[in-house]
Amino acid sequence: DGNDAAMQLLRNGGGDVMYLYADQAEKYQCAAGETKDSWDCSLWAGFGTEYAYIQTGKFGYALNGTTLAMAKKGTGVAAVVDGCLADFMETEEYYNLCVKHGLVDTCYPNSFFPTTSKDAAPYIKE
Repeated sequence: DGNDAAMQLLRNGGGDVMYLYADQAEKYQCAAGETKDSWDCSLWAGFGTEYAYIQTGKFGYALNGTTLAMAKKGTGVAAVVDGCLADFMETEEYYNLCVKHGLVDTCYPNSFFPTTSKDAAPYIKE
């Protein structure tokens, strides 16, 4: 189901395009001989040669993800949550969570992240 089913349909000629997050194909790449419990590595091989993105959309608003907070309109909760998130994202604990969940390349770097010369993936550039 999900992304694997859509990719299977695309590869079998059951569709011409599919919609997915801009980084999905890259995240689903596997090393030679590697297998994953959550997706079929063979379906996602060939990124950039057998299939490619045709448009990645405008998702600048979503680069930091989505945080859902429910509160009565006008209470100022959004500003408080935004402030807390901004403060937390400057901590070593934030970096450690990114490492723990394998998200170092997609988390917003702070002073605890190692410096890198790696360019942003083409689909994430503005």
